[in-house]
Amino acid sequence: MNIGYLLFALFVIFHSSSQMLEKIGLRHVGQVGFRELTNPISLFHILTNGYIFSGVVLAVFGLVCWLGAISRFEISYIYAFTAVSFMVVTFLAWLILKENVSIARIGAFSVLLSGLVLLYLTSR
Repeated sequence: MNIGYLLFALFVIFHSSSQMLEKIGLRHVGQVGFRELTNPISLFHILTNGYIFSGVVLAVFGLVCWLGAISRFEISYIYAFTAVSFMVVTFLAWLILKENVSIARIGAFSVLLSGLVLLYLTSR
């Protein structure tokens, strides 16, 4: 297995997990706007939420894996596969957060997945 694909898979796992943790943390913190993000005390409160902090840590691990992956592939190739993260996050949001996922969204992901398979097969 190409280490680049492993690094990319780890990126997807870390990135998707970080999104879930950050969203769960924001459910505890509440809505965040420009005022909260520019106020040091509010920002400290947001970032010290355990879920959000853990999500940020996972995002950093994801960034490290992403840098490793893009160092091994053409960016125009590997960047298209970040769409996998959209699908994983949507699935996790449905499973963990009980968000609604419409048939239209599932259909759109089917089209995306078909395109990614085509991209992968034609690049070999």
